[in-house]
Amino acid sequence: MLVAGGQRSARNACKGRATDALVGVEPNQHPHDMSEHADHALAGGGASEAIHKSEAALTAISCSTERELRVPCYCEENVWRLAYRRIYGRETNERLYVVFVSNEERCCPMFSQLAQDDPDEPCLWDYHVLLLSSPTSAANGVDKSLVWDIDSRLPYPTPASVYLATVFREECFREEYRARLAPRFRVIRAEHYLRYFFSDRKHMFDSEAG
Repeated sequence: MLVAGGQRSARNACKGRATDALVGVEPNQHPHDMSEHADHALAGGGASEAIHKSEAALTAISCSTERELRVPCYCEENVWRLAYRRIYGRETNERLYVVFVSNEERCCPMFSQLAQDDPDEPCLWDYHVLLLSSPTSAANGVDKSLVWDIDSRLPYPTPASVYLATVFREECFREEYRARLAPRFRVIRAEHYLRYFFSDRKHMFDSEAG
């Protein structure tokens, strides 16, 4: 049975046009919530300096652990700081990707989420954002991709295959649910996300409530 539990209020608070903007991201394309102001602020040679001096970048490095980067219901900002920390805060030989998860219903059931008190009940996210890492070279052809989701109850990080099987449970995607609730994924390079992401959180405001 699909129930939202404690996540229903969070989902309502976060609903809006964010899915339209975020799920449509292409590496060379700015979504609607990535303001033109970000283009000017990060354009040309000043891009790195503008990013590195931002409060988001400074706090990404200063947190003692990656888990401490989590701010509930701010997954896209959390992932920005996480990506920045992993790219600039340490030496790494991994490729990093930002993954947007949503669907046409803006109602994507995901299990083992911290926002849901009962890990056996799904959070119904309108969208979610996480980080995916992949080694620059596969060992013996084995996929070593990892999911870094600081909103998850799963071990951190979690192998991508385990994450997919645990978080997106089959019972949510039986034939009668699949068309409406099956997740859709948009994957972009983390470097593009760091350079172009911008949001004023306007999608969190309910125009009817004011």
